[in-house]
Amino acid sequence: MSQVSRHELSNGVEQNINNVLYYFFGSLKNKSEAKDVLEEFFTPTEVEMLSKRLALIGMISQEKSFSEIIRRLKVSPSTVGRFTKVVDRGGYEGVRSMILRCRADF
Repeated sequence: MSQVSRHELSNGVEQNINNVLYYFFGSLKNKSEAKDVLEEFFTPTEVEMLSKRLALIGMISQEKSFSEIIRRLKVSPSTVGRFTKVVDRGGYEGVRSMILRCRADF
């Protein structure tokens, strides 16, 4: 599991490093570059976690059944329920629109 230091950053420092992160990911040019960065920067477990989150949001948006999502992604019913609740309330709109743009079929 990922861990973050208990020591809080000042708002200015947090904002600055977040801006660098957003700029960094926004500057990736293509799928190959994104793949290289993900594999270099994250552990295989972290990449799988991110991939599953995207797939969860995509499958919920495509109205796949709970049982299919659980079976295919090997996630718990509570995880599917939690994500479904957020999607139903209008959450993850930016992610959902990006998934639709790339025409991902889960």
